Amino acid sequence: YNPDVQMVAVCDVDVVRQKVARKQVEDYYKTHSPGAGYKGCAMYGDFRDVLARPDIDAVMIATPDHWHALVAIAAAKAGKDVYCEKPLALTIEQGRAMSDAMARYGRVFQTGSQQRSAENFRFACELVQNGRIGKLHTIEVGIPTGVSTTVGAHPDMSIPPGFDYNMWLGPAPWEPYTKGRCHWNFRYILDYSGGLVTDWGAHHLDIAQWGNGTMRTGPISVEGVGDYPGEGLYNTAIGYRFQCEYANGVKLICWDRFPQGVRFIGPDGWVFVKRGYIDTHPKSLLTSVIEPNEIHLAHSRGHHPNFVDCVRSRAETVAPVEVGHRSVTLCHLGNIAMRMGRKLKWDPKAENFGNDPEANRMLSRPMRAPWSLS
Repeated sequence: YNPDVQMVAVCDVDVVRQKVARKQVEDYYKTHSPGAGYKGCAMYGDFRDVLARPDIDAVMIATPDHWHALVAIAAAKAGKDVYCEKPLALTIEQGRAMSDAMARYGRVFQTGSQQRSAENFRFACELVQNGRIGKLHTIEVGIPTGVSTTVGAHPDMSIPPGFDYNMWLGPAPWEPYTKGRCHWNFRYILDYSGGLVTDWGAHHLDIAQWGNGTMRTGPISVEGVGDYPGEGLYNTAIGYRFQCEYANGVKLICWDRFPQGVRFIGPDGWVFVKRGYIDTHPKSLLTSVIEPNEIHLAHSRGHHPNFVDCVRSRAETVAPVEVGHRSVTLCHLGNIAMRMGRKLKWDPKAENFGNDPEANRMLSRPMRAPWSLS
């Protein structure tokens, strides 16, 4: 509960979910009064109606991935600060557009990569950046294997009452409605997301970037192999292994057969970290003290409180948009390399594959009219 914040509106293209969300908000405020003047929670089916309200300072975006860029950029233009769930964007082009828009309009932005606000992840990355394992040379990242929903028939269905399916699709290609396409399972369809590579990769690859000190850049090459469903609605990778190389000599390997989490390896030991857990070799690293004159990474008293604090102070959040963009770019590079089936050179400054038009076409997606990034 934060007495400095009032949630005054919810927005969803599904009326059923609108009502559930409003009830959650208003039930909460029955026992946690926000103070005098609270007038309840409004419901909207179009995000533009929310952004038009002058009394709203900030928005939280928890749409499917293919909507993140459009809503975030519109929010920035409307003068709203933005908390946006991960993965940041559907494509590398969209992520760059989001980062540029936040800078252009001077907005505070928090990416929903909440591991950045967890003490064990920060400590692990500080150990690595301060040379406790010697010069970092390898990072192993484990993310979950694809799930069983990637198979089975999904017949066309009638659109449920109260569900604005056309708005749900938005900039994505038109496809007939089927229940398995929307809500949770959208993440297994490339038109809307990048599978578990972007879903979980946006967390663990983000920590890999943090420990490597490459939060605002990226690798110089990528290659990989993926396993894909042979038919059906879902088409994101269900098995994956890709490898990136950085200009600093570090090799990053992301594989669904690694333990879930991030392992940093150097000549003098290793650090492994996942949610609620950290381990090291040697064990003495667990009690190592980061001295005042050493590298100290951004500290957060909690991911949501950090966002509110920064909205007030106008300081940069612990997971700003450029960092979120660079982290999800790593996910996209893995997906692109696995789909291309060959090693690709990457220019992290220009954010393209150089003289490789086939690969460069995968940096963006066309948008269904009338939606566009401009």
